[in-house]
Amino acid sequence: MYRSARRRVAGLGLLLAGLLVLVPVAPTGAAATPTTEPARTAVSRPALTANGIGPYRIGVSTRTGLVATGRVINVEEAQTCAGYYYAEATGRYAGSLLLKFQGNRLVQIITTDPAIRTRAGGRVGMTLAELEMRYGQRGAVEHGKWTLRAYVVPGGGDRIIAFFEGFSSEYVHQVSSGERDRVLASFVGGDDQC
Repeated sequence: MYRSARRRVAGLGLLLAGLLVLVPVAPTGAAATPTTEPARTAVSRPALTANGIGPYRIGVSTRTGLVATGRVINVEEAQTCAGYYYAEATGRYAGSLLLKFQGNRLVQIITTDPAIRTRAGGRVGMTLAELEMRYGQRGAVEHGKWTLRAYVVPGGGDRIIAFFEGFSSEYVHQVSSGERDRVLASFVGGDDQC
């Protein structure tokens, strides 16, 4: 009995030793595989520019084209401005972007989502002073009706990005990009509120 127990233990020892030896080895001449994972890069979202963001391009994107491709939903004509339409973005921008069309042409993109940022890092929740530090001479504070203020950054031609201060707060509550006349229409007042 003592002998058979020794054989079983010895057999078990040989089996374990054999498993330890069966370590995968790269064939001769094959490149060694790295033992650490490659560094992960953050997934970046496209930046909001004066010309748009992602598939939404100011002056280029059309209401009918975006509807046909499923990139907008809830398209409604503006109640006070005949010929103007609002729509909500879909996909990665669902719940983050409101789009304004003049006729069929995209003229303005509006966001209140702090996750949407410009190339310089401007976003909802910043102060105008913080924006001035980021943009320097490229932008300027403009005054609207009712003592409202906005930080406006030209984007070339008639395009801008505007950061609107809240009514009772020093923090930006809305960022808008697009054609200057459309972005600032209700901010500056006057006859054209659309």
